[in-house]
Order: sequence, then structure tokens, then C-alpha cells
Amino acid sequence: MKKLLGLLVGLGGIGGAVAAIMTVPKAATVSASTTADGERIEHASGQIKSFGPAQTSATILHKASRGSMGGLQSAVFTAATATQLQDFAVEDRVRFSFVDEDGRHVLKEITKQP
Repeated sequence: MKKLLGLLVGLGGIGGAVAAIMTVPKAATVSASTTADGERIEHASGQIKSFGPAQTSATILHKASRGSMGGLQSAVFTAATATQLQDFAVEDRVRFSFVDEDGRHVLKEITKQP
């Protein structure tokens, strides 16, 4: 494990990614459900890393979704309303659900976690 960590840190930019991964809540999870009309809703938990202009989107570090290589990933999630993200801050731990709309991850719900 020490050799692997040393290799990652020695690769420059990846060292920052390792540090970011270490700040993710241990309870980061991903699951999915499908509504009666066939809409697929993803459910996840993670940590807000940054916001887009006017806080209308957030980059959230979370566990990778099903079908990917696994591990952790960051993705940009678009707010469903202009005020949906106004009570959140960078580093907040959150539980959220989202849908894919034309390649964009659109938040359905988001709540702060302890």
C-alpha cells in the first residue's frame, strides 16, 4: 500500500486527487430506482467540492455509479430550481438524488448529512 501511495503522490496531479478522495465521507453510497413512468433516479451521498455560477450547479465527490470502474468520482450536478443549492456550502456532506436529462445530471433532491 505504501508503494502504491508513493507512486500516486509521485505522479504530480494525482496526489491532489488522492487528498480529495480522503475527505469523502466513508458512507458514500450509490443506488438507483425507477419510477412508474420509467424514469431512472440515481441516489448517492458525497461531499460538495465547488459551485458553478450563481450556485446553480455543484461539483460533488461521490462513489462511482453502477456500471463504471468503481471508486470515487466528481461530477457536476445542475440544480432543478434557482434556489435549490442556496443553503449549502463547500465541504457539506450531502445525500442526493438525480436524473439524467440529455447528458446533464439534474438534482431531484439534496439534503445535508451530519
